[in-house]
Amino acid sequence: MSKILVVEDNHSIRELLIESLEDFGHFVQSASTGDEAVDLGYSFNPDVIVADWDLGCDYDGFEVAAACFHADRNVKTIVISGHTQRLKQVAASEFVFTTLEKPFSLQRFKSTIDLAISEKLPHSDHDSATKDNRLLPNIF
Repeated sequence: MSKILVVEDNHSIRELLIESLEDFGHFVQSASTGDEAVDLGYSFNPDVIVADWDLGCDYDGFEVAAACFHADRNVKTIVISGHTQRLKQVAASEFVFTTLEKPFSLQRFKSTIDLAISEKLPHSDHDSATKDNRLLPNIF
C-alpha cells in the first residue's frame, strides 16, 4: 500500500479521486489548498502526489510539486488539469513525474499511479490496470 496525497480544491473531484485511490488499495490523505498540501507533503511523506494545476488560491499544482520535491526528491507528482497548454508547460519539469489531462479514464488514472509507484519503489509488484474504461465525470 502506497501513500498518496490528493491536492484538489473542488470537493467533488477530490472525493472521487480519494475513493478511486482507496479502491486501488492506497492510503490517501488530501488537501484543498496549496499551503495545506505543502504541510502534508512534509508530515505525511507521500510516495505520490496527485495535484490539480489550478487550486484557486495560494499555490498552484506545479508550485506544490516543486516544494514537495525539494523536501523529498523521490516523491512522484502527477499534475492534472483540463488545460492542455498548462500541462505542456510543466511536463518537462524535474518536479513533475507526469501530467494527466481531464477528463481521464479510471484505467488511465490507475496506470499512471501504478507507474509512479513502480518508479518510486522499483521492486514492488503491482496489478495491471483495471479494465474500467469509464471517464471520470467531466465536472472540472
